[in-house]
Amino acid sequence: MDAAFQRGTGQAPFILASCVTNLMGGTWRFGLIVGVTGTTEQHYGGLAATEVLIRAQIDAINKKFNTPNVFNGTLEFYVDQVYSFSTGVAAEYAKPHPKHAYRMVYDGFPAAGGGWFGSYQAIYHSWAVGLNGGTFGSDATDGLTHEFAHARGAIDLYAMAVDAVNNPINGWDYKVTTSSIMNNPYGVSDWDTHTVNIINTNKKTWAPTIDYITKAFPPGFEVLVTDAAGKPQAGVDVALYPVEWHKRTLSAAAAVTGRTDATGRFVLPSNPFGPGQPGNAWDIRYCNFLVEAKRGTAVSYRWLPIDGVQNFYFTNSKAKFVIGLTL
Repeated sequence: MDAAFQRGTGQAPFILASCVTNLMGGTWRFGLIVGVTGTTEQHYGGLAATEVLIRAQIDAINKKFNTPNVFNGTLEFYVDQVYSFSTGVAAEYAKPHPKHAYRMVYDGFPAAGGGWFGSYQAIYHSWAVGLNGGTFGSDATDGLTHEFAHARGAIDLYAMAVDAVNNPINGWDYKVTTSSIMNNPYGVSDWDTHTVNIINTNKKTWAPTIDYITKAFPPGFEVLVTDAAGKPQAGVDVALYPVEWHKRTLSAAAAVTGRTDATGRFVLPSNPFGPGQPGNAWDIRYCNFLVEAKRGTAVSYRWLPIDGVQNFYFTNSKAKFVIGLTL
């Protein structure tokens, strides 16, 4: 899989909606221009036969989006044009396509990995004909569904994970256990709440500007430390240790530090996730934090993943986010 809607790579498919159009949002249609390498279409019996397989795969992807009926509209990715080419794949998926939402490039004999390329609004389906059922097998379709969700703005949930061996603060790991196509797509038909919120935000816009996610944060953050009875704890040292996307590592250096006041609160001076920073995945610097509350030998921890914070925002966009710890 990939690094998603960041300005980079990905991998995904889709499917024609078989369910009734969602009455709230209507149908969100996205046209595809699809290029197939010459060796791939020859392997699958020629361009006409390959096109039949492509259309069936896109239909299957649409069903994965629409059958759970969790989005506010019906997503319809449709094949407008299929063609064969013999030039380099990188040059092919980089070609402009102003009349289509996305370009797809199918390659059953790849020399490099594929995925979602946000800079080009393109998906490179790099999947060997002999790999796990081949270019049109169920695994390939599941992987493509993940990439089409990237095309609609979804993030990699697994990118927030931390391995215990890479946590120098308390040795905890952070495992993303959510069953979702955006965590591990293979054999999965579930969509997580964050992905649903993001796709509903972008609706039918072909190429949404990045602020669909960089602005999806509460207006403020504060840490509230209490004892087991709920009494506010003053004079507690607070630290937020950051996690960068896809690195599975917790930094030993705190990104934010402070101390609670008489009400047990520490108000963060700014958004700790660091949105609006190009060069990072989804233009957001950090995807997760380990929050520490410490006074003397007493210490308390909790994780602060980006999906939980943004899901809170989608529920109440005007409320401050309170990070509660018990000490």
